[in-house]
Amino acid sequence: MALLPALISLGGCTAATTSLNSNQSAVAQESGVPVNTAVNTPALASVLTNYVDDRGLVDYASLQADRQSLDAYNASLELTTPETYNSWSEPEQIAFLITASEPRIHAALVCAALSCAYLRQEPFTGENLDAQLDDQAKIFISRPEAFEIDRENNEVRLSAIFDWFGQDWVPAFGGAEGFAGSDNEKAVLNFISGYLNEEDSAFLKAGGY
Repeated sequence: MALLPALISLGGCTAATTSLNSNQSAVAQESGVPVNTAVNTPALASVLTNYVDDRGLVDYASLQADRQSLDAYNASLELTTPETYNSWSEPEQIAFLITASEPRIHAALVCAALSCAYLRQEPFTGENLDAQLDDQAKIFISRPEAFEIDRENNEVRLSAIFDWFGQDWVPAFGGAEGFAGSDNEKAVLNFISGYLNEEDSAFLKAGGY
């Protein structure tokens, strides 16, 4: 099985500090977000809608010239206390952090490289998280940099992301009959097969590549 090279850099997320400077408070108050109660998701939505294209690329020059919404969103993160975070549901927490053992997360994490997952044009939210992650997975798998079947050479090519984090797919997708490769690769291919047409899915399950 051939693995296509890819690069990804994952930054850890932590609950925001409760120590605020006057500038952060002022930005957050200007945005209309009550202190320590809410993340300014509408501000982030404005940034993603206006400055991210359908390939996940950011218009940094325009964003730099009009960064009020971005500053307001960042300020609201600083105002989010651990107590507020702990009061949220798990989907809300995952949407806030986008870091978890859920394997579809790897189709949502963005490293600003062309081979990585696309940046969505909307924020992740607890209410829509499952559908958003499913959509991210479909988009990522549809890209040849992430997954490709080469029947002529009897090869299946996977992004190196699936190699580096392959163990994340084993708990939910490991142990299935068929497929080729290591246990991690079989689990990844089992996961991918759920997003393919019947012919391609059958090719993966048959193994032998």
